[in-house]
Amino acid sequence: MLYLKERRHVDAVGVDISEKAVEKVLRLGLKAYVMDVDQQSLLALGQSFDYVLFIENIEHLKYPQKALIEAAKISRKGVVVTLPNSGWIGWRMQMLRGYFPRQSFTHLHFFTIRDFELFLKVLDLKPLDMKTELNYHGINVSPCNKLKNLIAYQQVWFIVPLKSDYR
Repeated sequence: MLYLKERRHVDAVGVDISEKAVEKVLRLGLKAYVMDVDQQSLLALGQSFDYVLFIENIEHLKYPQKALIEAAKISRKGVVVTLPNSGWIGWRMQMLRGYFPRQSFTHLHFFTIRDFELFLKVLDLKPLDMKTELNYHGINVSPCNKLKNLIAYQQVWFIVPLKSDYR
């Protein structure tokens, strides 16, 4: 949030379940609220935002479907979601060695690129774009894109907002 404020002049608002995290953000002069989005509604914020970002946290939520739908309702331009690709070959190799992929012991959901695409479809949310780390550095990655579910470590989605009364 500090980067967005200082470098991009964005008026950002944070939401976190941790009171300590929110206190730290407030001390930096930023806006934030303590909220458990599994138990409370993002609609309770009573406002809309240009973008809603879920940066490395949707996989930790009990009800990511609820949070994504609410975020799509309060965003005017879209929702950005970043999450690990559970289909990455490194996690698959752990399975072959007899271990469940240890991305984190705090992850409640594990999404491959194809899984998240299906998840959005079931929720009737429309992705406008999806990127992986394969899309960067000016490298011709078209052959790699066919195998992105296997070789991409990370996935980034841009989801179209839903029409709602919060705009």
